[in-house]
Amino acid sequence: MDVTVRTDASALLRGALRVDASADGWARPSRFTAAQLAEVGGIAAWHPRLYRQMAACTSGICLDFVTDSAHVALEVEVDPLPSGSAAMVADLVRNDPSARPPFDGLSLVCEGKRLGGARVPGGDGGLIFALGFAPGKKRRARIWLPCLTGCRLRGVYGDGSFIEPAPAPEGTLLVLGDSIAQGFTACDPALSWPALLASDLGLGLVNQGIGGQVFQPGSVADAPRAVSPSLVVVELGANYRFEPCRAEAVERDARAYFSEVCRAWPGVPVLALTPLFHTEALYPTHPQSCFADVARIVREAAAPHGQVWLVEGDGILPADPALLADGSDHPGPEGQRVLCEKLKERISFLARKAAGE
Repeated sequence: MDVTVRTDASALLRGALRVDASADGWARPSRFTAAQLAEVGGIAAWHPRLYRQMAACTSGICLDFVTDSAHVALEVEVDPLPSGSAAMVADLVRNDPSARPPFDGLSLVCEGKRLGGARVPGGDGGLIFALGFAPGKKRRARIWLPCLTGCRLRGVYGDGSFIEPAPAPEGTLLVLGDSIAQGFTACDPALSWPALLASDLGLGLVNQGIGGQVFQPGSVADAPRAVSPSLVVVELGANYRFEPCRAEAVERDARAYFSEVCRAWPGVPVLALTPLFHTEALYPTHPQSCFADVARIVREAAAPHGQVWLVEGDGILPADPALLADGSDHPGPEGQRVLCEKLKERISFLARKAAGE
């Protein structure tokens, strides 16, 4: 590849609420504010160490740019998989021994088409992407960063005459959730349901899915200063399956959480999902769990807020184990696509209903 143009990767980032830059030009993007990170990794969290690991992942962040280059090269260093992500990969391989890596990485979408699958950098720390056109033609590209780990970036190089930030989307989808939102078992960051949904709706994306997360009051923190969404999706509740919990405590936390979200973004439509289909084969629900009450708790916590639209999880993911790549809770690529399509249907229906049609 003949390099004729270069720009800083940090200038092209989308979906990051902050960027930590080093003196040598490397940039580490984060999808959370510093105050949010302090909350999700604080003493009030169920699993602060796990949440700090998952919050450091770059799920939903991409480089969004226009260029006339036929090829672009990216300087990137990908972090090792954190233990929470590695455990998910182990479940995926156990469920499907024929599955082959990579199970995450960086993924190119050019002019709305995904070109190739997820890729990881080689030993030299670089990746070259072919944009699929002859040099000189202006095109828009997105390079999605990993869902299951973090990374840092420096330069983006091309063989054309310019690489510029793409026009900002007119709105933003904010996703607040757990590992199902973070992109576990999507196997490609461009194929997670939040990335698909944001792209199909023509919105930018801030994905604050955290593997293992539950309703954690305070975790919104100062996010309203950093992001002004036009649509919010709350996908939480599945993790109450795995541990002892009391319905009264979950009710208190869920009510406080939805109140905080609605105060943070008044008037913004919020989709509240009840838990999705799962199987009991790999991880049976803990006998002292209150999971059987969680769907009711979500309904009741959402009900007082006029801006919250309830979406029943059992209506947006069919009860088909083949859609769960890990055989337990996490949709694979086809399940991610189905989730996206069903959510789009619900959004369209609820928008027409709100308009009185």
